[in-house]
Amino acid sequence: MREELSLEERLRILRETDTERRWYTVDDKRLCLICERIISGRGIRIDGGPDKYSLGCPTPGCTGEFSHWLLYRPTPAELESLAPDTAGVMDILAGLNRRGLDQL
Repeated sequence: MREELSLEERLRILRETDTERRWYTVDDKRLCLICERIISGRGIRIDGGPDKYSLGCPTPGCTGEFSHWLLYRPTPAELESLAPDTAGVMDILAGLNRRGLDQL
């Protein structure tokens, strides 16, 4: 993993390299189908560069890459456990997901 990357640079690389899904923040989560763990953009391994990067699952021993990741949607119980100031945002996102706009 490239520890020296700023969060902005990490987000840029995630957006340019992962051609399957959009990244809005480095805190976006994915479900790795190989190791069945939830991962975030902050932890994803970034190798290569500066013209070509590869992304890897941060779980030790996992060979998953972005083509093995699905968008992660929290369960209703997880949504309820969020801080009150984030609940409104999550309601908006849930509404977007119901309308099929989550792939924007």
